[in-house]
Amino acid sequence: NQINEIQADEDYQNPVVQEMWTKYTSTPNFQMKMQSGVPMTSEYNKLVRTYYRQIATRSHDTIKGLTEQKEKTPFVESGDTRETPSQVPIDERKESAHKIDKQRREGTVSSDDALHKLVDTFLPKTDPIWRKE
Repeated sequence: NQINEIQADEDYQNPVVQEMWTKYTSTPNFQMKMQSGVPMTSEYNKLVRTYYRQIATRSHDTIKGLTEQKEKTPFVESGDTRETPSQVPIDERKESAHKIDKQRREGTVSSDDALHKLVDTFLPKTDPIWRKE
């Protein structure tokens, strides 16, 4: 059973992956793919690959930024002047996800672009993990 395979996948245990998958499975595009015989596991794997590909890209960009910054500015010890970044509230992420789905259904955004935007919604570039200091 494909559903059991997906739920048994170790990546599925990641709450962000679970939430993204749940939202993606409720889209008309996903439903149409299932009706046309596209394997559910291939759609899941595509979503997970996209998620991790974006994480890798952001990690690379962060490391590159930190490396370049070290070369440009020497360390000067001072008091902690960093602001505490605010987390994006879940309600805003849900609202954004609904807008992305609406754009995809209206045809103003391709399914692949919608998938990338959905990943960005739940792992925004402004998230503290991606901060360049």
